[in-house]
Amino acid sequence: MLDGFVGRIDALVADIEQASSHNTALLGSLQLGLLGLAIGGTVALVYLIILLVVRPVLSLQEGVQRMEQEDFSARVPVESEDEFGDLARGFNRMAAHLQDLYATLEQRVEEKTRHLEARNRELALLYGVSSSLEEPGNIETLCRGFVQAVLPAIGADAASIRMIDPQTQQIHLFVHEGLQPGFITKERCLAQGECLCGASAWTGQTLAQTFPAKDKFPYACEAAGYRSVWILPIAVQKQRLGLFNLYFREARELMPQEQRLLETLVQHLGIAIENRQLVSRERELAVSEERNLLAQELHDSIAQSLAFLNLQAQMLRRSIESGEQEQALAELAQIREGIQESYDDVRELLVHFRLRPGASEFEETVRSALEKFEGQTGIHTHLQISGVGMPLTTEQQLQVLHIVQEALSNVRKHASATKVTVEIQRGETYRIEVRDDGCGIDPRRLEDGGGHVGLKIMRERAHRIGATMDILSTPHKGTSVRLLLPLLQREAA
Repeated sequence: MLDGFVGRIDALVADIEQASSHNTALLGSLQLGLLGLAIGGTVALVYLIILLVVRPVLSLQEGVQRMEQEDFSARVPVESEDEFGDLARGFNRMAAHLQDLYATLEQRVEEKTRHLEARNRELALLYGVSSSLEEPGNIETLCRGFVQAVLPAIGADAASIRMIDPQTQQIHLFVHEGLQPGFITKERCLAQGECLCGASAWTGQTLAQTFPAKDKFPYACEAAGYRSVWILPIAVQKQRLGLFNLYFREARELMPQEQRLLETLVQHLGIAIENRQLVSRERELAVSEERNLLAQELHDSIAQSLAFLNLQAQMLRRSIESGEQEQALAELAQIREGIQESYDDVRELLVHFRLRPGASEFEETVRSALEKFEGQTGIHTHLQISGVGMPLTTEQQLQVLHIVQEALSNVRKHASATKVTVEIQRGETYRIEVRDDGCGIDPRRLEDGGGHVGLKIMRERAHRIGATMDILSTPHKGTSVRLLLPLLQREAA
């Protein structure tokens, strides 16, 4: 029984050993399978990394290296739709753009160079014309210089400037360059609305016409052999002054930049013409005012003296006819005295209107005038100068000198003085005073400044330069003519 029990136990142990061996073998197989899977997964992962990461990066690196070597034809293959695919497409777009830029670089450099050269020519023309317009000269010289400067710069065959008569509104050919004599004769005078020039003057707009024209009108420009004409109005503040014409024998279109440049130049020309006209009007006004003042001075001095001489001549004739010799001699002496006084007045007026002091010669001119006055009249003169101040302008100096001259003339004629003092005190306000020790002036004559044209003229001259003039006089104690001229009014003006 015991042997059977042991056998069963041996059989059980053998079964257990067999099962354990089988499980051990199965476990080894599983371990080998897991090891194989691990090795295969690793290999697959490495392959995927190489395929999906390393290859795109290497392609991008190769493309960058080719770009560094200025090979702008380099492209990266797009093998996926992920981030590396987007990066590859972006690199390809960048490479294509750089390749296009590099291919057109020389052309764009040439274009920019031509553009800069054109701009430099425009600036040089604008500067040259602006400089020439600042040079002194009359309107004809101004316009002729403008035409001669613009004509070669634009490449035109001929050019002209026409001026508009403000009274009749007719358009007159003023200056020209390169036009044919027959064309000049035919186009010398036009009416507003007539031909292309008249149309531009009427509308105030720039016109560019290429022939043959569609309207088939017989334009003189076309008959003269010109294929294109540009017409630019010369205007300042909506006031049309004239026209600037450019003529071309070949068809030429007006480019926008050329139109802007020409309109700018013509605007400068219009301003320069207006300035010349204003200067001319100002000179005419100044001459007219001086003539009026001269007429008043002549009326106050020479005219009255001649009237007195006329009366004395009539009295002399009656004395001669009546045989009153002594009376005739006395009247003759008065006539000679009147003639001498008239001569002195004329000489004084001539010196008066020849005064043209410079910026630093004002005080010397006053001193010279006093020396001449003392030499002619024998009246002692004295000049006092004090203070520091800005120099007077030429107009202020001239008017002050005229006032001083008129005051000295009154001293010679009416004061019976023995001494005259002229005091000049510089400062923010100039004070010029002429004092004498003569018989003085009747106060009734100073109440309204009337009774003596010379006093009115002195006040007019003072008012012209913004000064105030006072006349202080005491009978038998002398007269003082005081002029106060503030310099700050120039800054306000």
